[in-house]
Amino acid sequence: MRTQVLARLLALLSVSTLFSACAPNYCPLPSRAAYQGLYPQYSVKANASTSLGAGDIGFLLTTNGMLDYRLAFVDTIDSPACFAGIVRSNNNVVDVRDPGGSFVFPNVRSGDGEVRFSLAPGASVAGLDIAVGQAPIYLDLFIDGSAAGTQILYTDADSGLQSRQTPPAAFQ
Repeated sequence: MRTQVLARLLALLSVSTLFSACAPNYCPLPSRAAYQGLYPQYSVKANASTSLGAGDIGFLLTTNGMLDYRLAFVDTIDSPACFAGIVRSNNNVVDVRDPGGSFVFPNVRSGDGEVRFSLAPGASVAGLDIAVGQAPIYLDLFIDGSAAGTQILYTDADSGLQSRQTPPAAFQ
């Protein structure tokens, strides 16, 4: 009898471990107010690819040039880091979508003209697609609750080179 109970407990433990390894790790949404100062502004090259090197962690921003943006968050070191942020535009964020495919969709709350999101993706690529009615898009982004050390990678429209900025920042 004890052997059967022990075998059942071990089976349940391995199943719950399997599910917890596959489930996204939601972390708290940002509770702070969105940045109210002047945002430095940058231009993103339409339809350009942006990448993050091995051993790096950060946000990637791309656009199709028609007011649709993809914000991905990547952790190539598989850390427990929590990616979080606040996204706004001049006339409210219009639509937030799951990018689908291999992306993990974060915890999202929309309202009051902004979107707040959070997720600790580990080794998974996470992100969201955002459509706005008017550029620029304003990003307040944090890793583990801090903008310090947080980077936004994008391809600069003027130079065509991949660039990195620290938040808060505005992109068009």
